[in-house]
Amino acid sequence: DQKLRVWDAFDGTLKKSFHADGCSCCFSPDGERIICDDIDQAKIWNCRTGIVELNLKFNDYVIFCLFSPDGNRILIISTNLSIWNAQSGDHELTLEDDQFMHGTFSSDGKRVLAIGIDRVVRIWDAFTG
Repeated sequence: DQKLRVWDAFDGTLKKSFHADGCSCCFSPDGERIICDDIDQAKIWNCRTGIVELNLKFNDYVIFCLFSPDGNRILIISTNLSIWNAQSGDHELTLEDDQFMHGTFSSDGKRVLAIGIDRVVRIWDAFTG
């Protein structure tokens, strides 16, 4: 039904519901925001208000997205692997133009790891590539 739902993990009550047509989503580290892919875009919602704070549009499907450990940056996998500012939406870095399935930041946010459709795992510096 194209809904992203936030449930209370303790009592199971529904807290919020957002319209989304994607398959990856995650909370920001502080739990205040949610990022979710939505076909050809990545949207960031405020968890309390339900308002879309940032909407990044792409020329192709967004496959995966997540926040960095400090919540200031986001990793987007679309036709490439790229990093964006989570507040302004500014593009910061394109790591590689290739097809990837999944990625993550290291716990200190200094590196990015991703696995490609070729099943090769690659690691980059998250600031310089």
